Amino acid sequence: MIGILNYDTKGAAQISEILKCLNSQSKIIFNEYDLLQCDKIILPDGEFLGLSIRKLQFTNLYNALKVIQKPMLGINLGMFLLCEEVVDYNLFGLCTFPMKIKRLKHFSNVDLFDCNCTIIHSQNTKLLSNIGEDEILKFYNKFFIESNEYTTSYILIDSLKIATSIRKDNVYGVQFRIENNNAGLQLLKNFIEI
Repeated sequence: MIGILNYDTKGAAQISEILKCLNSQSKIIFNEYDLLQCDKIILPDGEFLGLSIRKLQFTNLYNALKVIQKPMLGINLGMFLLCEEVVDYNLFGLCTFPMKIKRLKHFSNVDLFDCNCTIIHSQNTKLLSNIGEDEILKFYNKFFIESNEYTTSYILIDSLKIATSIRKDNVYGVQFRIENNNAGLQLLKNFIEI
């Protein structure tokens, strides 16, 4: 069973509906008990990073997620929750990935807000299987992570390599939106099979 964290009701509901279409059992996670009942965990997209972190802390899921050894997938904002820190905001994530999230305002020539891009694979991973570099992916973000040793795919804007997917052991993250596109459905199918 795949558990979907409920720090953003809309994001959790969207992923739940997609998984239902893929004939995969899922459960919305509200507390630690729910978390322990699931084989895999999805951290869905959401609207507010700081509020999402606070909700995880309030429900005691924050500490449980730091120690759990189950496969996890962070989608967009969910990927940022898996990281260490949001620069300039004094927000601290789950620290699964030792990397800092930056705001795009620091790079005036880079705009990922409501942007369509193609990705470049830098590592082969099961999560990105059957997702070609010619796929057009939707980005809707004000934050980013620079490409690093955990990067499995990236986009290149001017000379800046922006990580679009990351992996560390059995924890994955993607920065692009997955709903309403074939690449997103394929990505969730791949996560189900991992």
